[in-house]
Amino acid sequence: MPQLHVKVDVPALLNHLRRLLDDRGHAVVCVAEGAGQHLLFKDDEPRPLDDAGNPVLRDIGAHLKGLFKGGALGEVDCKYIDPTYLVEATASGSADHVLAKTLGQHAADAAFAGFTGQL
Repeated sequence: MPQLHVKVDVPALLNHLRRLLDDRGHAVVCVAEGAGQHLLFKDDEPRPLDDAGNPVLRDIGAHLKGLFKGGALGEVDCKYIDPTYLVEATASGSADHVLAKTLGQHAADAAFAGFTGQL
């Protein structure tokens, strides 16, 4: 089964972020799980699999945070939120449903407003 992962073009991402920071003074970067794995593994390094045969993914968010804070964007204040700690061990309640619905609506609104293909 082929592994489909999104490659991250780091120079293009940094250029886009520099423009955003210069123009607006702030930026938000959202990265999907599995994106940028080519940056985290060497070409000849075997990709580990879990017991179910799924690839074990490394944390691209932490890697990008280190890149941003490491001076690639100059002096920036960078916050990193990993949503895996938000996963609950209990059934979701009404507040969870409202949050999920609101996030979904905002994502759809952004797409309809033309915010697609963004880095």
